[in-house]
Amino acid sequence: MEMPLNHTIFFKGKEAFLNNDLKEAEYFFSQSYKNERNPKSLWYLLYIYLLQSEYEKIARLFLLKKIEIRGFGLYPVYWVKYLSGDLDEALEILERMMEEDHYFVRIFAIKELSKFKKIDNVDEFIKDRFKYFGLSYEFPIEEQRASLYLDFLSKRYHLSMIQAKSLLKDYPEISDVYLDYLEICFAVGTEEAKKEALKNEAILEKAKTDYRVMWLLAREFYQRKEFDLSKEYISRLLSVFRHNPLFYYNLGNIFFNKGKYIKAIECYTLASELAPLFDRVYHNLGVLYYKIGEINKAIKSFEKAISISKNPHSIYNIAVCYIEKREYETAYHYLNKIPNWMNDFKYSPYFLKEKIKEFLVTSLIT
Repeated sequence: MEMPLNHTIFFKGKEAFLNNDLKEAEYFFSQSYKNERNPKSLWYLLYIYLLQSEYEKIARLFLLKKIEIRGFGLYPVYWVKYLSGDLDEALEILERMMEEDHYFVRIFAIKELSKFKKIDNVDEFIKDRFKYFGLSYEFPIEEQRASLYLDFLSKRYHLSMIQAKSLLKDYPEISDVYLDYLEICFAVGTEEAKKEALKNEAILEKAKTDYRVMWLLAREFYQRKEFDLSKEYISRLLSVFRHNPLFYYNLGNIFFNKGKYIKAIECYTLASELAPLFDRVYHNLGVLYYKIGEINKAIKSFEKAISISKNPHSIYNIAVCYIEKREYETAYHYLNKIPNWMNDFKYSPYFLKEKIKEFLVTSLIT
């Protein structure tokens, strides 16, 4: 008869973790895995390393131990993949999270998949794929964060903001609550709330060590056209995560908006090399080349973007390039591919097609 496993060390680690003593918790979880062979010890270690922004330790643990990561252990692994620029693998992690019987992990996966635009109707998706019965959580803050996400996804924005503020007050040492608060505040908060968040000393201090908070601030400063501040944060991110195409793409956008086109091209090119199917990079390259008069290069960039995603904006832009070259029949060919919903502005596809027809008819008469 086998004796039941003794997980005394593991529970000491969990107690230290719940008391926010991460250094002691790390020690006990390391000992627990070594002496008790408890897989959950490694999951906690992964989470502790995430909270301390020790991504190299997460990668080392994930790669060297060849362990089966499950439950909330997938959460830090997802962030490593995302920040490192392994976006396809990050999506695979989210799909795995959807299969876990874990309240926080599953609702987090739904939230992120919706951001990646992998879910069309979030409400219907939650009804079909999210069942409360049988789901568990590991520690109290997970349940609270999951409820916050559920309110946000269900468009109960006021409740999600209240919960985000409450978590910020109750768990000031946990960087994840800053992440949640900023994400919700920047998405649905008032202008006053956003300004307060950007000046909040605790948030700015947390951004010095948590790269996820740094990324959210970089994006918000970009949206507010505070390009120098956005560039400062993204440059710091790239000093650590040198292979993330999203960071190079956003840095390229900053240089584009500042009129530094050569640097923008360099960033977009790096982003395209790291993520060859990143259609927005080729679209923006096309716009940039058009702006500086490199029409043939613009056409090649738009062609690449169209081959990946059939983006109607890229199709419209390539038509404009061919009009610029006076290749009207080719332009007309592309304009015919654009859906009708794009005909609601002054220089719509319909307007351009009519002008081309007028020109061709006049040319024939002449």
